[in-house]
Amino acid sequence: MRYTIILRTRSLYRPREQLGFPRTFSFKKRLIYNLSMEIIGGIGVLIIALAIWIKKEGVQDILFIIGGAFLLAYSVYLNNIIFIVLQCIFIISSFLEIVSKKK
Repeated sequence: MRYTIILRTRSLYRPREQLGFPRTFSFKKRLIYNLSMEIIGGIGVLIIALAIWIKKEGVQDILFIIGGAFLLAYSVYLNNIIFIVLQCIFIISSFLEIVSKKK
């Protein structure tokens, strides 16, 4: 039995193979890959939520960068351009805040 995974992108349904996902991956490998990317996205959200509650601003900014990097990886997985750009802006602004505090 052949399985095809469909991804919704810009209101079009296209097979994963058309989005650069290797055709040679078995169903089990694709399932593990998809699940691991979902977990990475969840970890990113948890890290950013944790950073909000931390009072030390230096540690908070570092956690924002780490959580933003996890969410950037997840947004690349989703192939969502708006989310990718926003995550890049979030990471850069957190990094610039760290740099401005050291001066």
